[in-house]
Order: sequence, then structure tokens, then C-alpha cells
Amino acid sequence: MKQLRSVGLSMGVALLATLSLACGGGNSDKAPAPKATSKIVYGYFAGRSPLVLQSVKSNSSCLSDVAEGGMSLDADCNLIGSLFNSELLPFNKTNNIRSYTYVDNALGGDFNADLGHSALVTHKDKVIDSFVALTKDGGFQGFNLDFEGLYPADRAAYSQFVHELAVKLHASGLKLALSVPAMSEDDPTDDWAGAFDYAAIGIDADLLQLMTYDENGPTWSDPGPIAGADWVEECAAYAATVVSPSKLLLGLPAYGYDWDLTAYAQDGAYPFSYVPWTTFCEWLANPTAVNHWDATTLSPSVTYESKDGHKHEAWFENPESIQAKAALVKKYNLAGLSVWSLGQEDARYWKAAIAGLQ
Repeated sequence: MKQLRSVGLSMGVALLATLSLACGGGNSDKAPAPKATSKIVYGYFAGRSPLVLQSVKSNSSCLSDVAEGGMSLDADCNLIGSLFNSELLPFNKTNNIRSYTYVDNALGGDFNADLGHSALVTHKDKVIDSFVALTKDGGFQGFNLDFEGLYPADRAAYSQFVHELAVKLHASGLKLALSVPAMSEDDPTDDWAGAFDYAAIGIDADLLQLMTYDENGPTWSDPGPIAGADWVEECAAYAATVVSPSKLLLGLPAYGYDWDLTAYAQDGAYPFSYVPWTTFCEWLANPTAVNHWDATTLSPSVTYESKDGHKHEAWFENPESIQAKAALVKKYNLAGLSVWSLGQEDARYWKAAIAGLQ
């Protein structure tokens, strides 16, 4: 399983055309609306599209925390870039939303194990200090470490990095959240999740955001659910046995993937196709579309034929699948849920997610 969130986001945002108003949250000129749930609802502010800020404003009564990106590391592990939106922090403060910032180890749009190793080992002290300064000086309440695709051999180095980062953040009254790959068992040799020792990092971090999405995708698997409810539950149940459930966030996707079956038959590879929640209707409106529902994974899919005559199979989410997964938060007494990512969803998505938490 490979999670390509940075790549997928840039493609998905480009496809967005409209965004429906959702929970009807407040704005800076009005008193903040009461939160829709006492659980943490943690949204990722990724990308510079105005739709992302619009989503935060529209859904402020749903959101308790927002993590903003825009900063990254260069090849020498210097912090570069700029935050996505200057309006976000003042809005969050007015509307009782906690603000995090996040940094990943992506180079050229994909996660880079060499950059991760350099940050964790070679330039550890410099990187930790830059993350703490970014969080403190930027006026954030917490930092979200989004290192992915690390070498399994860097397992101990990652845990030590997390420990030292947590100590420095906590000394300044700041929180640490970790984005971690979803897993149903600990395998230190796994080439995607092996570097993440839940038991060790769960002691130091305030939140572990389980990336319970990208179970399947066009560049690393045959067609299948983006986040099958059975797989998501296995991952949540395992995590809750090694980390305090009060620290765990269940990740929900706001996107789907499209597999071009004809192209695969011809070339042995599926073209990468990422589609946000708000444009799933384009698949369903195709006159050749046949809808499917998998009762085991509680996941919808559609098969259709594109204008070029290619046969496709697309897996996505609907209100029923989102509500079913969100309900696992209550079942396992988790801290809450997270959404990757804001600006791709609409009112139906939020209604389903919040209903699942009740």
C-alpha cells in the first residue's frame, strides 16, 4: 500500500469546480457556532485553491482542528516555502478551531526516503529546531509531522526524532500530531509502514492520525476500495491495542480513484486518476455507468465506458460509507477523525461524518 497524498491533492484540486456550503459555520464577523460534536474533527488545509479556505469557513461548526501546509524541506533539510493562506489563523482563532501546521518529506511530489533519513539523522537537530520555531513563531497550537515512505531501517531514528521533537514542543506548550500509515499488525520489515513503531511514538505524541485511506490505488494495486470499512476497522482495532485510543484519529478520504482497465490490458499499467468527492457525479452520470455496492467493505464503485471506448472501474465514497467508518470512532472510543482533505467535500460528506460520530 502506498499513500500518494501530495501528488493526489494537486491533481484533485485542479478538478474541483464548485463547493457546496456544509455545516454552516460562523465567520469572523459573527459569534462562532457551537461545535457539532465533542470529538476531534481534524481537517487538512492542503493547496492554495480558494475552495479550501471556503470549506473551513463553511464547516467551522464541524471542525475542531485544522492543519495547514505550505512549508517543506529542501535537499539539505532547510525549511522552505510559505503557508497556504494568511486568513486561516485569524479565522480559526475567532471560531475556536485549533491550528496546526504540517511538513512532509516529499520531493518532486512524492515521499522521499532519502530526504526522510537526512532529516531524521543527518540534520536532526536543525530540523527539529526549525519545526518548533515554525510552530511557535507562526502562532500555531501544534505541529503535524507527515513523514511517509521512510526506510524501515530508520524505525529507531524516527522514534527518537519524535521523542525529541515532542519534548521541545511540549516545553513551549505546543502539541505534536503524527500522520502514520494504517496497519493491522506491526511488521518492522514492511517497506511502507516498518519505520513506525506505534507503541513507542504513541507515548510521546499527542495525536496519531491514522491514514486509513489509500487501501487501494491505480499506481499500486488493482481496483478496490479506497478505505474499505472492514480494513479500516482492522487498523483502528489494532492501533487501539498499542496506543491510548484517546490519542487516535481515524482518517477519512474525500476522494476516489479511477482504474482504466483497457489501458492496463494494453500497457500493463493503470493511468493515475484521482477524483474528489464533489465530482463523483460525473462518473455516475455517464450513460454507460453501472453502480455497485460491496457489502463486505461497505464501499461503492462504478463501472463505465469512457468516450474513447475504454472500460473503467472507479471506487469512491458515499454518505453511507463515510458514516459507517466514522461510527468506528465511537465503537473504539477514539479521539476523533481526520479528513484528507478540505475543499474536496460538500454538505453531504459532513452530514454523514458527523452523523457517524453521534
